[in-house]
Amino acid sequence: MSDVIVDSSVVVKWLLPESDSADAVRVRTDVLAGGGRLIVLDLILPSVGNAIWKAHRQKKISLAFARQALVHRLRSVDG
Repeated sequence: MSDVIVDSSVVVKWLLPESDSADAVRVRTDVLAGGGRLIVLDLILPSVGNAIWKAHRQKKISLAFARQALVHRLRSVDG
């Protein structure tokens, strides 16, 4: 499989429970299993961080879950 450019909305679906999170995870799994790379734009970190913060402010996720998602996001940064 070839490389895939991933929008921040897809990355958010990997971290937060949303209606189509399973589809986003399937894309990630398929690309990586096929030897492809997931490519994200430079603004991915603030975009995903903002989405996590917004979900917490809207009481969709707990503070503990938001913190866990942020830590996971920071640990997954390559480079």
